[in-house]
Amino acid sequence: MDGRDRRESLLNSPPTNLEARGDILESNPAAPFANPFAPPPSAPMTGAEREIRRLIAERGPIPFRDFMRLALYHPDGYYSGRRRIGAGGDYFTSPTLHPAFGALLAVQMREMWRALGRPSPFRIIEPGAGDGALARDVLAFCRTRLPTFARAVRYAAIDRSPPPSERVRSSGVSWIKSDRVPLRGVVGCVVSNELLDALPVHRFAIQNGEPLEIHVGASPDGGFAETLRPPSSDAIGERLNRLPFALPDGFRGEVNPEIGAWAASASAALERGFVITIDYGGEADEIYAPRRSRGTLQTHYRHVAGS
Repeated sequence: MDGRDRRESLLNSPPTNLEARGDILESNPAAPFANPFAPPPSAPMTGAEREIRRLIAERGPIPFRDFMRLALYHPDGYYSGRRRIGAGGDYFTSPTLHPAFGALLAVQMREMWRALGRPSPFRIIEPGAGDGALARDVLAFCRTRLPTFARAVRYAAIDRSPPPSERVRSSGVSWIKSDRVPLRGVVGCVVSNELLDALPVHRFAIQNGEPLEIHVGASPDGGFAETLRPPSSDAIGERLNRLPFALPDGFRGEVNPEIGAWAASASAALERGFVITIDYGGEADEIYAPRRSRGTLQTHYRHVAGS
């Protein structure tokens, strides 16, 4: 059974009450619980953990944003290890469930191609391409159902990691290793799926009416522990000062300053075209609502939600 057959078979499986996510989600109002699928305490230390511990030993507690960046994107971090998406991973994304997601995007991008005057080439740029599933599905649908559009399409996948398989390289996808969009003069579409909410974030806590930043340090038992320190970046105060309401003492949340830099990178790449980004998010009054007073970060391990 190939990947597509597995995705199609999943649609006929009984529904589950577990949300299929692995990055930032809505806050978890429940108290932390023991995850029966958690890796054993004796699991070997990764290169990412060693680097985190080295920085803490050298500098003291580090901003959570730095901790998250290393944990996820270090060469030996979360996204560089075993397969993270799909039935054998920690969460699902839409392209791993069914090729219809890619087909719908292909139809939408054909309309964009027409709106731009049918340019050739029409470049599709996908930052955060992961395992290349979306690229494969978009191109496969174009070639079988939209042949005129397919002849104009040139697809470039961008990711921090190298191409995951020969199958991706042989599908006609150009692969660029980068964490930004290092292109200019693009006529076409920049598309991302579940990328922006995986960017490293600052975490804060309100104390005596002022924001303090959550840092990560070493705990006496050899693990990691949170500590509150003055903000390491003006981005936290600038974001909170723009809110039309004050946050109460004890409120915890996140600020993601990298979204603006990413958007600027995508805009600079385009000469003419469109940006499609599909992600989790909300308005400020929803993200910083009282029911999310513990923040919006959420972990998953083998499809079980953590704290």
